[in-house]
Amino acid sequence: MMVPQIEHPKSDISVTIVIPSNPIVGKLLTFIYKIMNGSSSATKINVTVEVNESFVFSGYKQTHFYVQPFSTYYFKVNCFPLTSGKVKLPKVKITRIKETDGTEQEEIKITAPGYKESYDDEWYMIFIRPRKELHNELYSI
Repeated sequence: MMVPQIEHPKSDISVTIVIPSNPIVGKLLTFIYKIMNGSSSATKINVTVEVNESFVFSGYKQTHFYVQPFSTYYFKVNCFPLTSGKVKLPKVKITRIKETDGTEQEEIKITAPGYKESYDDEWYMIFIRPRKELHNELYSI
């Protein structure tokens, strides 16, 4: 007797975000997007970073690049948190440009290990700690 095989669709492109732990207001925070190409051909990727009121962003707001076959590309987003508390991360939209005509795009889902799945209306949330020296100044008065 043979065991039936379970087939599940597997994307040839996957993206995970590495979110640093213990971010602090005013300290550099670098988010790393790990883009893995499991296909046998190079894939053109388009990245757009949306403006966010809780962060000052530095770097490319929109760019594109190729991810070579069976390789990984790391895209970094540098931010400075402006407010403390629970805030949404700057939304990053990563799309694959189809090879057929170059105009058709397919959005790639971004996952974050250890975080609940994000949906279009809610993006990943993190807690930003206040700066210690500011906290000490407020309570020493």
